[in-house]
Amino acid sequence: MNLSRVIVVAVTFLFAQMSSAAVLTGDSIIFDGSSVNVGAGIDDSFGVFSFDFDSGTESDLFVWTSSSSGFLGGTPFVPDMLDIDFDDGSTLVDFSLVSTLLSDLSYSITADSITFSHTSTGFIGPGIVLSGRFITTSSVVPEPSIIALFSLGLVGIGIARRRQS
Repeated sequence: MNLSRVIVVAVTFLFAQMSSAAVLTGDSIIFDGSSVNVGAGIDDSFGVFSFDFDSGTESDLFVWTSSSSGFLGGTPFVPDMLDIDFDDGSTLVDFSLVSTLLSDLSYSITADSITFSHTSTGFIGPGIVLSGRFITTSSVVPEPSIIALFSLGLVGIGIARRRQS
């Protein structure tokens, strides 16, 4: 294996390790007063509404969908998620809204919960009612010395290969 292949494989491995998202897969959360086990696909539903807590390519999206026009009621349905524990020990620091059909949407966040509020009543949908990305911070801080040590090793390999030529 030549040096350029070793470097490409090593850098790809390092970036893959740094870019993995914190996810709720496998967690048991409290959603709107009920315990929900987060897994692949739709995690909870009622009527025409479905909820996926680990959607998206990185499994870090919350997606609330409506398969047809669904009734929210005369007073707004205000969902909340409590007891959120991400797989890598991260805590929730923000929620990045992707899209919504809800009027006057706002949300409040703690390290392990998110509560949505809005003024929408009546019928809503079909489509994505609300989607957004969980923004977390990891409780594990990577060692910067690992990257420096890795770089030093690559330089050493390069010098050794140059001397052999």
